[in-house]
Amino acid sequence: MGYSRVINGTIAPYFAQNKISLQNITVIDIEKFYNQRLKSGVSYNTVKHSHANISKCLKYAVTNNLIPFNPANRISMKSPDKYVAKTYSAEQLHQLLNAVKNTELELPV
Repeated sequence: MGYSRVINGTIAPYFAQNKISLQNITVIDIEKFYNQRLKSGVSYNTVKHSHANISKCLKYAVTNNLIPFNPANRISMKSPDKYVAKTYSAEQLHQLLNAVKNTELELPV
């Protein structure tokens, strides 16, 4: 997804709907946006990309004296917990192989 599409499709509507102006945006406002996105099911990496977009936009606003500081710089984006893969037990694997035996799925499985 392109940057402008993400900003215009997700980020800007959220802040507009919540009546949060550029001059009044706070760290808490941005964190609420991230939490809302995570609760809606998007991945942590998607939120991280949103953070990069928001941070860059707010940096531009600071450069142009529209806001005194960039609140996104005060947010620490922690790395998510390490992914732990789930695997089949020997019994589950045996059941799966028996279930697909002599079917068109046998070879791919």
